[in-house]
Amino acid sequence: MPKKPQKNNKSKSVTAKIGELEKVEIARRISYEFHPDQITREFKKLVGKTGKKKGADFTKEKNKEILGNMAMVLGLETHVPLLRSVTEEYRPLMVEISNCLQNEFKCETTSEKMLVHLIANAYFRINSLTGRMVHTMELDRASPTLNGFYTVLSKELDRAGRQFTSALLTLRQLKNPHTDIKLKANVAFVAQNQQLNTCDKQHSYEINDPK
Repeated sequence: MPKKPQKNNKSKSVTAKIGELEKVEIARRISYEFHPDQITREFKKLVGKTGKKKGADFTKEKNKEILGNMAMVLGLETHVPLLRSVTEEYRPLMVEISNCLQNEFKCETTSEKMLVHLIANAYFRINSLTGRMVHTMELDRASPTLNGFYTVLSKELDRAGRQFTSALLTLRQLKNPHTDIKLKANVAFVAQNQQLNTCDKQHSYEINDPK
C-alpha cells in the first residue's frame, strides 16, 4: 500500500518568511511617496529646476500631481480636502467661509482649523439638502418613493444642522473656555465681565462667567 505523502510542518507562508525588519522597510518604502517630507522635497526640486524667472511648468501631468500632493499637505491652509467634499458651485463660498471663520476665531492650532472645515462642510450640506427638499416639494406630487426620499432628506438635514451647531459650539468653547468659580467669604469682589449668580446667608457665592 503506497504511503501517504507527509506534510512538511516546516513550510511557512510568504508573510512568515519575511522578517520584521523587512516588513518595516517594505511599509516605509510603500508609504514614502505619500510622506509630507518627500512631497515637499519633490515640490522644491520641481520649482528649483525651472528657475525663478521661468517658473514651474504645472501643465505637465507629473508636475500637476506634485502640485496636487503639495496642496493636500497644506490642506488646512489651502482648504483642498474641504473643496473636494463639496460640489463645484459651492467651492468659492467654502473658501470664503473657512477664511472668515479662521480670522474671526483667530485659529492657529490644527484642531481649530479642522473644526472650521467641519463647520463649513456642515453648512454646505444644510444648503444643498435644503435645495433638494425645495425641489422635491415643487414637484407637487406624492408617491411612496418620493415620500421616502423626502424622509431621508429631512433626517440628513437635521443631522447636518446638529453637526454644524456642535462643531461651532466646540470651536467657541476652545477659544473662550467657560470657567466656574466658587468661593466663600465675608467680602467678595467680583471682577469685570463676571456675573454674581447666587448668594446665601452664610456668605457663599458662586460666580460664573457670562455666556
